Amino acid sequence: MFGTYQYPDFPMESGKFGAQPGQHIPARAVHEYLKSYAEKFGLVPLIRLETRVLSAEHQEAAEGGWILTLQCHGETLTMFARRLIVASGFTSEPNLIRFVGDESFGGRIFHGRDFHHNADTVKCAQRPTVYGSTKYAWDAVYAYAAAGAEVHWVIRVGRFVTNLFWKILASDVLGRCRLDSHPETRKLKPKLNAMFVGASFSILNYDTDFFDLVRKKRVKIHIADIERLSPGKVHLSDNTCFESDSILVHTGWKRVPPIKFLPEGVDAELGLPYQQKAGLDAELLRRNEAVLEKADREILSRFPSLQDQPQCLKNYVPLSNVPGVVRAGTPTENDNLTPFMLHRFIVPPSPRFLRHRDIAFCGMVTNFSTPISAHVQSLWIASYMSDSLSRDATRNLLQPGALDELQYQTVLVNRFGKWRYPVDWGNKAPSFIFDAVPYYDVLLRDLGLAFRRKRGLLSELFEPYGPEDYSNTTIEWLAKLKTLE
Repeated sequence: MFGTYQYPDFPMESGKFGAQPGQHIPARAVHEYLKSYAEKFGLVPLIRLETRVLSAEHQEAAEGGWILTLQCHGETLTMFARRLIVASGFTSEPNLIRFVGDESFGGRIFHGRDFHHNADTVKCAQRPTVYGSTKYAWDAVYAYAAAGAEVHWVIRVGRFVTNLFWKILASDVLGRCRLDSHPETRKLKPKLNAMFVGASFSILNYDTDFFDLVRKKRVKIHIADIERLSPGKVHLSDNTCFESDSILVHTGWKRVPPIKFLPEGVDAELGLPYQQKAGLDAELLRRNEAVLEKADREILSRFPSLQDQPQCLKNYVPLSNVPGVVRAGTPTENDNLTPFMLHRFIVPPSPRFLRHRDIAFCGMVTNFSTPISAHVQSLWIASYMSDSLSRDATRNLLQPGALDELQYQTVLVNRFGKWRYPVDWGNKAPSFIFDAVPYYDVLLRDLGLAFRRKRGLLSELFEPYGPEDYSNTTIEWLAKLKTLE
């Protein structure tokens, strides 16, 4: 909604680019807002468009730094970066899959990322198929059905939306959507307690009633897998077969940053997901498992309600195990990758990189407060790289046990997602919705800034936090730095 998706120090103007109070923000308004932000803060001259970072090689010289290999307009070049901040997020590279028989299908098959390049399918395709259940899949289904097409929507796992709060929230959603009012909309009914849903939460921001399109049979929902394709037809695992002339596949995104880090094998030290080698030292595996078990015990002792994990997890089948899916490309979210292990979800807890303070990851968290996350994390990164954090667990690591404690706390916080948001990205990468404000509190305390930012206790307890509550953080941070000079 208007007022919720903006940087704290740059409010979105009412009425500009179609953004109005009380309404959802149009995509064009977001695009123009970001351009205005870049212009106001002098970022435009610093941006290199159409440039891809192929690799980043860490330098072990006294000051550290990175040699970046870039590709721009077909030309390859290198540059040195004293410090590197990776802010590519989790939606940079799509998980691409293929289906058995796709070469004979005859129609277009494309990922949701390329929907804008295939926008003509909304006008000309009469029998589109949408595969997936993310918010983007909902958007595509709505676009097709609203244009008059008869849509086949294939959903392999229902990932939609024992405390009173969670029960009220869930019943409110079900009541407003009237999901039990029709046999087809009943298929969209959540199989999961709202408490355990992470970034799969979505907003019905459509101009007309989405579910009315389902009730009018403009959308046919199939709870199944695609088993194979044949000329102009889609065959499902429940023996259903239907005609189709295009397939939009939205199977999510790769969670590994789209950069090759060097030297080889440095991903583990960076705290990034990596594939463990089969010949890994048995003693090292045992120690790793012991740390995870210790973290699990602490998490479940502090939050015993998390022991009651969703039953629907028992029926989950990884996409890579679906018979009709052919593996395509390099590691996807379904490969056996380790989870992220970043201190504060930002920096590697490794002596090599803590010594140089020359790399940080911004935006490697998924939540509903992306602009606030970017803003507060950026302040934290600037302080970390200038060694000016008020509370810094990465200092004094030569003291006995200090490094072990830092690394354990990193495991503990990252492992929390496995139990808190088990059906989303929680066990793979930082993903949280209802836990965002406590995370900002931690970062602000590290910065030495006030983290309780409301007028009084009642406001602190009952008023939601929004971008406006963090509007003065940059000013406060700059003032604090002056006192340190």
